[in-house]
Amino acid sequence: METDLVVVPRFCPDGTRTMAASGSNARGPTDDRLINLSIFRFEAFTRMTEIENLTLRLRSMMRYWTFLLCLGVLTRVAGADPEFSLPEDPTVPVVELWYVHQGVLQAPEVAVFSNGRVQIRVGEGSLWGELPRDQVLSLVQSLLATDRLARITTGEIDRAIAEESQRTRLSATIQGAGDTIIRIRTATAVYRVDGHAVGLLSTRFPQVHSLRCLYSAQSRLENVRAVVMVGGIPAAERLAHLAQLQLQSELGEQIPVGQENLSCVHSLTDGTRCCQFLVPAPAGSEASPRIISLFESPGEAPRISVLPEGPSLR
Repeated sequence: METDLVVVPRFCPDGTRTMAASGSNARGPTDDRLINLSIFRFEAFTRMTEIENLTLRLRSMMRYWTFLLCLGVLTRVAGADPEFSLPEDPTVPVVELWYVHQGVLQAPEVAVFSNGRVQIRVGEGSLWGELPRDQVLSLVQSLLATDRLARITTGEIDRAIAEESQRTRLSATIQGAGDTIIRIRTATAVYRVDGHAVGLLSTRFPQVHSLRCLYSAQSRLENVRAVVMVGGIPAAERLAHLAQLQLQSELGEQIPVGQENLSCVHSLTDGTRCCQFLVPAPAGSEASPRIISLFESPGEAPRISVLPEGPSLR
């Protein structure tokens, strides 16, 4: 099929000459401009669509990452323990354990200072020891976070004991027993929790979780006092190892004993020293803690005494 297509000169706007097709099947300048405009509009539309799609994807990704960020922040707030810092003044105790007998408040049983110095009460006098500063901070963290003294209150403990006393019909008062006061200072706050007959009532009312937390904090500070009394952590580790060996040789029991289990130290007038270790039952066991007493007397081999069950009170 033949066409009448011919080539004719055409002047462009810049003055140059070009050749354009002319004839029945040829396009003129107007048609070219319309086609070019259509192509431009189509390309512009395509680019705008791509930009809009990219914007939507970016917005979606931003919402997703914002959600993950918020979720991570909320998880940290809800699940992580807060960080505590020590006050700078080395003369102010950051941790204090007080025992109140018959309403008389004398001196703290344990006072730990921010520089690591530890003062404990022994009879009518006092004894000094020392902890590394990082252990002081670890002690504060354990008391406030692990033992929850930053969250529980004296009123909460008293109400829970009263409810449990009414439920079990057991008395919430121990005649002749003293009260415990634990006070903790950080760089930003002061915490104080009190409790009556903490050790005995935590055994009588084991369902009171806040009381058990206070008893755990009290036991932690009694361990600090006992470690200072025997001469520091290395000496306490030696005694714990000795107690474990004696327990194995005399009773054939494989019970791990560590310096953190040292609970109290008593010195008798004949020079005998009694070191008591409170060893908790294995995790998941319903057995009571074991009380292991190690006796050291001048000129005699060490000997131990083990209570088959921990203290009980009803």
